[in-house]
Amino acid sequence: GETLPTGKTGEVVFFGSNVMHGMAETADDLTLADEQCGRLSTGDVGHLDSDGFLYITGRRSRLAKVHGVRVNLDDIERILDPLRRSYVVDLDDSIGVAITVESPATEPDIEQTLASAGQLLAEKVRLPTRTWKLQVIEQVPLTSRGKTDYQSLIREFDA
Repeated sequence: GETLPTGKTGEVVFFGSNVMHGMAETADDLTLADEQCGRLSTGDVGHLDSDGFLYITGRRSRLAKVHGVRVNLDDIERILDPLRRSYVVDLDDSIGVAITVESPATEPDIEQTLASAGQLLAEKVRLPTRTWKLQVIEQVPLTSRGKTDYQSLIREFDA
């Protein structure tokens, strides 16, 4: 409910008289009062810079809490991107990292990729190695809308 200091990350909430009241299912719904009081919780996570510009850095649903530390899964994907395209999921007691390799991948390439990812995570995120479950994938599963299917990735880690 308060504006955070410059650079501090939090949920993006929009206030204004132009915020929609909600979806109308019947004609009577159009006469209802604004139950949200002009407030829209976007579900996005971001921060303001010193000039007041908003930077969206992820989604609230893409946050995990592991070993008492809140982790932004989108941030971890950005950390790993210079190495390989990676997809990160919350596995409740750990963080799953699916790293893409081109097919056919050789065993030394896979081992090197996993070692490099583990080292980068240790340096940048500073969580215990038991936090991470790393695996290599050739292709990321997609939803029918063409977006990353994170639920399928979670099931791959459970398998």
